[in-house]
Amino acid sequence: MNRELESWRRALEEKGLKINRTKTVHLNFGTDRGELLHLYGQELNVVVKFKYLGSTLNKEGDLDCEIAHRVNAAWMNWKRMSGVLYDRRMNLRMNNERENLQNRR
Repeated sequence: MNRELESWRRALEEKGLKINRTKTVHLNFGTDRGELLHLYGQELNVVVKFKYLGSTLNKEGDLDCEIAHRVNAAWMNWKRMSGVLYDRRMNLRMNNERENLQNRR
């Protein structure tokens, strides 16, 4: 793996790109192979999960962490909006629009 990482580094640098050593981490899917990766002579940090393009990846490869995050985000948004949706002081026109939205479901 270290040889492959080094060849990637060289190929990227030939194109004018550079790998950020402080942001680069190492994640093993499945079993831990015990191999430590090095970049620019320094060992890469090994992590059990990280966020990539808005999704959380973990070493088991399952979606439990991602599902829990999405459920939590939906619940927080529901709590934030429920005060407005069920406010008795809302004007009648808004209440009618809310009821129409609920009836569409």
